Amino acid sequence: MNDDVSTPKSTPRETLIGDRACAHCMHPLMGAAIEREPTTGLLYVRCVECGAASALMEYPVATPWVQRMKSVVATGLVATAIAMLLVLAAIVGGFTTGAAMSGASLSAQDVYDTFTLQNPPSADDKSAGTWDPANTAWLDSPAGAEALAQSRWSADALLPFTTILALGGIAAVPFALLIGVACMRWAATRRVLLVVLTAGIGWILVVGPAHLLAASGRFQANWRDSVLEANYLHFAYLGGLVFCGLCALCALIAPSVASIVFRAILPPRDRRLVAWIWEWRGKPVPRD
Repeated sequence: MNDDVSTPKSTPRETLIGDRACAHCMHPLMGAAIEREPTTGLLYVRCVECGAASALMEYPVATPWVQRMKSVVATGLVATAIAMLLVLAAIVGGFTTGAAMSGASLSAQDVYDTFTLQNPPSADDKSAGTWDPANTAWLDSPAGAEALAQSRWSADALLPFTTILALGGIAAVPFALLIGVACMRWAATRRVLLVVLTAGIGWILVVGPAHLLAASGRFQANWRDSVLEANYLHFAYLGGLVFCGLCALCALIAPSVASIVFRAILPPRDRRLVAWIWEWRGKPVPRD
């Protein structure tokens, strides 16, 4: 009598290929071992997350629909990222313009106050309070150069300048973080370069016209414009550096910020819905 013939046991056959999700906890079942129930002979896979058994013939293969959904999500993600890039560039350009104009205008007033202290007008001087072309020579003198340098770092100019930059930073940080999250599959260097380049484009749109106006001689119509030409670009460059540095930092820490936020608001079993936040960085989904 041959004793080799025996009843088939519930042993793993092959692994599941295709996009399926556990009906109990929505954990992906791809790669799970396919088993056969010895009594009924039905094929099933067991979820490695919650242990629930899922029959393979219970519902059709979801791969085509999942692929379509992936395409829709990817397209929406790209469109959202492009929109956020445009908004970020607009924020950087707009707030840099406002901060530079504010700083340059108030610093111009400081320069004029210094000039009037050093060159007090006479009682019969009818041109008092104006800045004629002859006064521009004073700006080129050592005293004028010193007054110009001091005006760029005066409290009167820096207070509104930094206030506007702070407001711009508050507006720019969410968009820079979202762009960093959308591009988190990229290396940190590429992610930072993309965000900094976007901020740089918005900044160039501000600084470029100022350079053209200075080269065309549109400035120097009066004493304020003479100093605006000298100080506007200074504050614009300073604001651009601040925004580029802030955006680079946001792009760098965006994946970590996203993981902290979702870990705080989602219970362990629901974190699988955003598992890519950890898996794209090669880290396990936290279960605590």
